[in-house]
Amino acid sequence: MEPHNKTNKSWKKIGKIVNTYDEALAAANALFQQSTTDDEMPAVEIKIKRCGPGGSQFKVKIWHPDNEKPKNNKKRKK
Repeated sequence: MEPHNKTNKSWKKIGKIVNTYDEALAAANALFQQSTTDDEMPAVEIKIKRCGPGGSQFKVKIWHPDNEKPKNNKKRKK
């Protein structure tokens, strides 16, 4: 059995906060259409998150593996 490596993703907010889920879904679908190519599946991930007072508003967040910063694995000497 292979060990499961968990990666922390840096999600970026795209656009503005909207009041309805339908508006957020339309924005997410537009982003998805822009990121797809005919040859392969996109590596981009898009999600819609609740925000605002009581979770009444929505925002669209995106993650792409090319935007990840390389890990700094240098050990400090004491």
